[in-house]
Amino acid sequence: MHTLTIPKERGTLAMVLATVLALAPPLHAQQPAGPDTTKPVLLPGITVSVLRPGAVAAMEVESQAVREANPRDAGELLRKLPGLDAVRRGPLGLDPVVRGLHETQVGVFLDGAQMFSGSSDRMDSPMSHLDPSALEAIEVVKGPYALTWGAGNMAGIRLVTRDPLVPGFRGVHGRVFSGYDSNLRASEAGASVTASTDRVGYSVHGVWREGADYRSGGGMDIPADFHSAEGRGKLSWATSPASRLTLSAGYQSQNDIDYPGRLMNAAYFRTYDVMARWRTDGHPRTGFDAMAYVNGIDHDMTNAGKPMEMVDPMNPSGPPMTMPDMRMRVPTTMRVAGGRAAARLGSRGGFDLDVGGDVYSARYKATMRMFDEDGMLMEEDVVWPDATVTDGGLFAQAARSLGPSLRLTGATRLDLVRASAGRLSDFFLQNVSSRDHATEANLSGSLSLTALLGPSWSASAAVGSVVRTADANERFSDRIPSTRSQLSTEFVGNPALDPERCTQLDLWLEAKYPRATFFVSGFARRIGNYITLMPTDLPRRMETSPLDVFQYVNGRATFTGAEAGAALRLAEPLLLRVSGSVLRGTDDTMDEPAPGVSPARADASLRFEPRQWAWFAEGTVRAAARQGRVSMSRGEMETPGWATLDLQAGREISRGVSIRVGVNNALDRDYVNHLNALDPYTMMPVPEPGRVFFVRLGYGF
Repeated sequence: MHTLTIPKERGTLAMVLATVLALAPPLHAQQPAGPDTTKPVLLPGITVSVLRPGAVAAMEVESQAVREANPRDAGELLRKLPGLDAVRRGPLGLDPVVRGLHETQVGVFLDGAQMFSGSSDRMDSPMSHLDPSALEAIEVVKGPYALTWGAGNMAGIRLVTRDPLVPGFRGVHGRVFSGYDSNLRASEAGASVTASTDRVGYSVHGVWREGADYRSGGGMDIPADFHSAEGRGKLSWATSPASRLTLSAGYQSQNDIDYPGRLMNAAYFRTYDVMARWRTDGHPRTGFDAMAYVNGIDHDMTNAGKPMEMVDPMNPSGPPMTMPDMRMRVPTTMRVAGGRAAARLGSRGGFDLDVGGDVYSARYKATMRMFDEDGMLMEEDVVWPDATVTDGGLFAQAARSLGPSLRLTGATRLDLVRASAGRLSDFFLQNVSSRDHATEANLSGSLSLTALLGPSWSASAAVGSVVRTADANERFSDRIPSTRSQLSTEFVGNPALDPERCTQLDLWLEAKYPRATFFVSGFARRIGNYITLMPTDLPRRMETSPLDVFQYVNGRATFTGAEAGAALRLAEPLLLRVSGSVLRGTDDTMDEPAPGVSPARADASLRFEPRQWAWFAEGTVRAAARQGRVSMSRGEMETPGWATLDLQAGREISRGVSIRVGVNNALDRDYVNHLNALDPYTMMPVPEPGRVFFVRLGYGF
């Protein structure tokens, strides 16, 4: 086994290098999908690791590049890594996309608890209800290999908050931060405190953010108001030298959020999460980990503040059509309860064995209400018919060394699923289906092999096949705007959907030298029973919607792609980083490109940071190619290529006090991320912000 240790005193330069290394970590004995065996390090900032199926990231160190990104939403972080992207529908709630996988194809977990979106219009993502300033790490598995994290993960994202009880950190520690972004007119302020003794530790964290409309590089004013406040706490108690009990809770309030990529805006999100976890960690090869959790979202969206005119979907080039003077509201609730238990059994017949099980139950309820100009209720329709999806799974994972340079890892899981609905709408019963429940038994598995090819090179191969059950939207929703396409077409659910099966092959090659690192990876994926959108002859709910109403149906899709990255220390103060990715997806059922596939992308950055001085300067170029392979039947639009330049510099003013200044999109380019939603009132994609100057201040103690 080869590991790389980067001393903290090497500073930011080494930490940035660690970020690239984490994209292709070296050989390690433990799969990320098993119970936690790595001990977190209490450092400021966020570690973002892209994990391989048979390995965990070798370094638990601060990622300076990620910390300096200072995002308002955790989804923004993913756009900086090859193979990862996010959909923008508004200023918050950027929805993660992993190698063309969207929504519930990507499992999201907060400290092990499964999270879901709480909006039928997908205004939020599961990641958007945890402020990034509360995070210690984000771990990403880019394939069907996170089998022990939870059910149906074609890809997985695990969000990890800071642990207040960490060996070597005693006493009281804290940080205070603030910042401002021009153009976005976004302000932020936050603070956190951690205190611990030998047996007890606690942490509290609070943050406030707000923003306003921004201007694109083309001079357009984009609605982007939002207000957000969050508080959370964690208590950890060492019940014995080898075990601990952790209790955590969080609450977030987001208000008055503009969504230019949706028909309505969000009046509010009210989100909470509570978790209890007990685990033993006295021995590296044996232990037990159990947790129980609940989380929920209350949400309301309304058309207040939206334009009174929009492009006529029947005549896009003609004069705009006037919207009826009718107010719409969609109050929504989402509740999740779940748990997980896993045991590390140590070596059995030469295999390191982990076994366990998990369960969750997610309940969704949403109603659309329409009022006239006098506030009288005119119509009330079911959107989510009190739908519930319950999944209970059992899993096992085994790993074995096949000599000094080979490591074989395999995992399997069995899931039993029940989906049901309450009162289906009359339209749904008459035109779609009277079926209000479904049951499934789903078997998934994966196998990976990692080999050391020498002191500096390693290679890996893996194959996995995972089954994902259809979510509440896909099964039971009644003519609400589609979240799977740029266009706000209406769609209906399909209770008869079969679960998707994703089968994927991955290959890696990587090299690590004292002054340079390199990795390249490629994959091929086939999705059977692919849940796709097919046009129907059903009538629209609203005359302002596009003509065709779509329905989810099963089909087939194929995806292929590759990523590469390198870091080169040109001289002691200079570090060059480059990365790139390509992706191709085809909806074989519709015989056209799969919707929501990112174009080819490349990033390059050069950082100057003298070791003897407490300052740095960095420039980053990000570029994306034109995307001409689009799903015409789903209203997807071609997007031109673009390139942007970001500049920043920072300095430690005195002990614990730091300042950072910079400019994003320094050349004020007018550009659109291909995944961004279309504004349904103008039929134009939501553009990214133009030039943004920023300043950040921080103090740690």
